[in-house]
Amino acid sequence: MNTGTALRDNLLTLTDWEREGLEAKYNLADGHAHFRLPTESAPLHTGIAEFIDSAGHATQGELELGFTKAFFALAGQTAPATAPSFHYSCSPTIDMAAKALVSLGKRRVAILSPTFDNIPLLMRRVGLNIVPVYQHQLAADGRLPERVVADCDAVFLVLPNNPTGWLPDEATVRSVAEQLAAARRTLLIDFSFRFYSDLHRWDQYGFITGLDGLDWILIEDTGKTWPTSEMKVGFCSCSENLRPAVEIVSAELLLNVSPFALSLLTALINSELPAVGQRKSPQLRCSQIARENRLALRSAIDGLPLQIESLDSAISVEWLRVPGQTAVKLCDQLAYSGVSVLPGGPFWWSDPDRGDDHLRIALARDTHYFARGAEALRRALTDIRVR
Repeated sequence: MNTGTALRDNLLTLTDWEREGLEAKYNLADGHAHFRLPTESAPLHTGIAEFIDSAGHATQGELELGFTKAFFALAGQTAPATAPSFHYSCSPTIDMAAKALVSLGKRRVAILSPTFDNIPLLMRRVGLNIVPVYQHQLAADGRLPERVVADCDAVFLVLPNNPTGWLPDEATVRSVAEQLAAARRTLLIDFSFRFYSDLHRWDQYGFITGLDGLDWILIEDTGKTWPTSEMKVGFCSCSENLRPAVEIVSAELLLNVSPFALSLLTALINSELPAVGQRKSPQLRCSQIARENRLALRSAIDGLPLQIESLDSAISVEWLRVPGQTAVKLCDQLAYSGVSVLPGGPFWWSDPDRGDDHLRIALARDTHYFARGAEALRRALTDIRVR
């Protein structure tokens, strides 16, 4: 089995590409939310100074509790009995989860492939051996390969998956969790894109936390959903067996997350709660923007030989195949035209050649900005003679 230890050291990581994109005229690289908040959003009715002052009148515990209640209400999930561990963003949460696994003697982790490369990079950095769980196989079989369950201490999934947008049905998620519970393994799930999906329709937390024999770490992130100039919160809930290790690692690196960020995000989440009763399909602002920009992108590239790999994806990125092209070279050429996107190779962290002709386009942008970026992308691809 491919151990995944040969992540391409001679290629830039996806975060490196995203960092370059910060200077681009059209930054369609990083998947964080970058769009204007509606004027009716609750926090905008209050001056920043007053908002900071009001956050300072509550204790850290009160702010975390208020955030947790609002977040799980919006997500339609049963909040775990014990408070989550909070971090400044999702990547530190994943890093701390990896360190907790190592401290508990875990050595081998299966990770979804393709997916964002910082997950295997962080896991490998702390000394874990990593192996792939291929999305196409899990989608076809509806359960984990038995060799993965037998050989690995833990399995790490991203649901919905980034970059493909793939989301297994409820039966598959239940089957995977039950397999790992029966083998007394650990399940980690990154739900960072949950608010672009129908995950609110059933209670993943209630089911997973009720399984005997299963250790679990469930990760959430606000950065993909609410545009707060990179003020975001990553947090994780975990089973009681893992809690001491997770809390020790968190305490070594972090005192607390910003009270202002917690207060701001809680207000934004509460402003979206009225949409909960209407969510037969996603109605949150982030989903509306992603849908509109996905349509704009598909219209802009119509007639070019780009293949949309995930027609049913609802998350805030588009996953495209450009037959006959090398994505890294293409991304470099697009950057000269002022358009920054991500190459597909690093997402296939277990076999980068499989993604060498793919691009990932971020959609969580103001619609007027994105429309101009999509047109610039079309012009650049035409000039490059992608025909």
